[in-house]
Amino acid sequence: MRKAHSNIPSAAFAVLIIVSLVAACGPVTPVPTRVDSSSAELPGGQTAEQEVWLDEAVDVLQFPPTGKFVVHFKSPMSPTSSSTPVFAWPHVEGVSSWNEDRTTLTFDPASILDSKKTYTFFLDPALKYADGKSLENPAEWRIYVQSGPRIIGVTPTAGAISNLFKTIEIRFDRDMVSGDVKPALNIEPPLPFDTRWKSKRVLQINLQQPFPSEQRYTLILKNGELFAEDGSYLAEDYSWFYWQEPFDVTAKGGEKSVLISFNYSLDGKKTGLPFVISPPLSGEWTWLTPQKLLFESNEMISPGIEY
Repeated sequence: MRKAHSNIPSAAFAVLIIVSLVAACGPVTPVPTRVDSSSAELPGGQTAEQEVWLDEAVDVLQFPPTGKFVVHFKSPMSPTSSSTPVFAWPHVEGVSSWNEDRTTLTFDPASILDSKKTYTFFLDPALKYADGKSLENPAEWRIYVQSGPRIIGVTPTAGAISNLFKTIEIRFDRDMVSGDVKPALNIEPPLPFDTRWKSKRVLQINLQQPFPSEQRYTLILKNGELFAEDGSYLAEDYSWFYWQEPFDVTAKGGEKSVLISFNYSLDGKKTGLPFVISPPLSGEWTWLTPQKLLFESNEMISPGIEY
């Protein structure tokens, strides 16, 4: 009988050649390999067809709060095998539906998803193919809900105000759905107002009258009421306040002039010069700015007299 020859010497020689080449070329940096998740390689160069996959429109990192969860299967499924084919944690109520060939499952949440939570969606292990076989690898997906719109500024700036504003503007960081937002806004104490969208990112509040003075007014945009065009929504209440300062006047006198300052900007043309000094002084009134008025006397202003 012919004796088989060993291949060990040849293999050892090959290893020596490889080691020598590596040593000659220096350190080798590993090159990352891209893995295609749509198929898996089997022995013999064959590929296994993907069993379950998400619809390409489903973005698990920026899932819209009002979005639908859509899953595809490689073969027709049995809808009767599970009355609740999709579960979620935290729990989400919703309606599941199948397409005609039972290869696409759509889960439509019954309520808006909370953008402050991360959800895990998974298939019911009881779900089966139409031929009665079970899923080999029941899948699950972690869903990150898209963050809601932010308010990047209000005009006038919140706090004490010394102008009689009747229009307030709110600026958002993204395009909003231009619907009726009056139900989403509260003013306390109540004041009559209307709203309109100046643009897709700017909301105007129009007061029927300016804020009365010496009263704090709080404005609140309620969460869950304002939606952006990308499907996200205002996730938390946004509140700010205004305090209308009382009208105030100060006067600073000199030998032949008096400078009068107002804490509000006044319209000099509309206001005119309805000012009287008592005891009388002859002179000339001049508006320097909307908040400053100058009286120049034709005679000395006596420091011993109260005017």
